[in-house]
Amino acid sequence: MRTDKPLGLRNLPSRSWKINRDWVLVANIAADISAWTRLLIAP
Repeated sequence: MRTDKPLGLRNLPSRSWKINRDWVLVANIAADISAWTRLLIAP
């Protein structure tokens, strides 16, 4: 991994805590839906 690649919580889409909290929540829900869909479709 490149050492100059920016990582971490400071790279969230907003400076507002509430917007970032909601963004992380939506991203987690989307990942859960994706995982459940793969489990339901798997043979």
